[in-house]
Amino acid sequence: MSIASTSPASSPPQESAKNPRVCLNCRRKKKRCDKALPSCSRCIDSLQVCQYDDESGLSGGLCSPGPSFHLPQSMIISEPRWGTVSPGLFMALDTVEDIHSFTSRCLSEVLGSRDNIEHVVARYFSTTNTWFAIVDRVEFEALLKNIWVAPSAETSVLLLGMSLITRLPQNHNLNGMADSVYLSVKTMLSVVKTKVCLSIPLMQAELLIAMYEASHGINQQAYMSVGSCCQLSRALGWWDKTFWAGQRRAGMPMNLQQCSALWWAIVYVDCLVQAGYQDHAYPLHTSAVPQDLTVPFPESFRQSGSDVAFGSWDVTMGDVGGAMWPEAHSAYYLSSVLQRLADPASLSNADRDHLSNLIMNHTISMLGSDRAAVVGTNFIALMRLSQHGILPSTGLVDTRSVDTIRSVIESIYTSAQNIEQCGPNYSANLVAPCAPVAAYYAANMLISHGETWLQDNDWLRKVECLKRYTAILGQRWKIADSHTSLTNIALRRRLDGYTG
Repeated sequence: MSIASTSPASSPPQESAKNPRVCLNCRRKKKRCDKALPSCSRCIDSLQVCQYDDESGLSGGLCSPGPSFHLPQSMIISEPRWGTVSPGLFMALDTVEDIHSFTSRCLSEVLGSRDNIEHVVARYFSTTNTWFAIVDRVEFEALLKNIWVAPSAETSVLLLGMSLITRLPQNHNLNGMADSVYLSVKTMLSVVKTKVCLSIPLMQAELLIAMYEASHGINQQAYMSVGSCCQLSRALGWWDKTFWAGQRRAGMPMNLQQCSALWWAIVYVDCLVQAGYQDHAYPLHTSAVPQDLTVPFPESFRQSGSDVAFGSWDVTMGDVGGAMWPEAHSAYYLSSVLQRLADPASLSNADRDHLSNLIMNHTISMLGSDRAAVVGTNFIALMRLSQHGILPSTGLVDTRSVDTIRSVIESIYTSAQNIEQCGPNYSANLVAPCAPVAAYYAANMLISHGETWLQDNDWLRKVECLKRYTAILGQRWKIADSHTSLTNIALRRRLDGYTG
């Protein structure tokens, strides 16, 4: 039996308390163990979690939370550091040690001290979760508090995902596969998925990895990760209309509001992969859902007769323009555009006009708010529609469309100026990866129509500013590098008088 589960009354503490059994680490390494409690000296010296097997033999089943354990004091006070999971660590994953203790050791090897882990969590919720809100802070902090007592593979791999998305990549090229931390986190998630039951934290971890891949030019891997998220959502029953009607299986109680936010996050990353890398013709995974299924938006699950939403999502994400999670709406609009453009013949003028009006109305309501990611995503959708007749290069142009696009371009340009003024003090983590894509479309629109129906005499100066903006964002999100190059090509052709 683990020492953590023994009550003080039944086992009074002694200075020389020892476990009658050898700890799992020493047994696996075939080393002499002093059997000290709560941690043997060998585990303390090696910064490993010391765990003793219970009397029944192997502990923990497929879905068990794992036995209780104590963190060695040396692990808690160790110096902050960034590391990776060494290949030899995976050799330890055998029938002796359960997956929960294994991932806890990997977490300590990658992030180091408890202070480092708590710093990653605070940084994640103050940056990434403001524009990609998929984790409820109150619920997660309860999981984090519990992980110091009982290890959890799901929580550990989610923490690794948070650390990945909030850090700068190790190298500055379009081949993010060379980033060893990314490889460690990706491998760890794959191992955990084979050992534990389906869960929301696994979905969240996969989504963070997919967003990292989509943002750093690893588009093929991002496409596969999004596909894995879709498979998981289907296994959880989200593709069934009755799930969203509340008729869920009793054995899988879930917060429908959280599930809705996660589904639209999947749609968002799915669209970013396709819209951000137009040279790769990836079909949308999320377009495979049944035609009669429309997943409700998160705010649809408010308590009856009350303005208070389930959980703490209102507190976490805020309420903007009547939409608790406006990113869900922008993901829906961009997905609708991309799905229709996959079959342009089915996109009638009335359908196109109706969709463009919806997007413009939502965009206008977001201008001036702190939801820049929503504005950027909507602008990408409008620009994709513009390639199919909403904004003709000649003839009459809808005045409202021009005014909306001019306002969005001005908003993006203002953001670019603000980041330039901040210099090295700006926080790139606050900028969503869709920003450089939207900036490219804004620059391209100025290059093509700045002197004509946009009537902007400063179009060239704005384009140069947007180029610097995407170059700066390229230090954080590698997706910006390719769009900086595309803007340079378009501007060079324009200034050289290239017409076709």
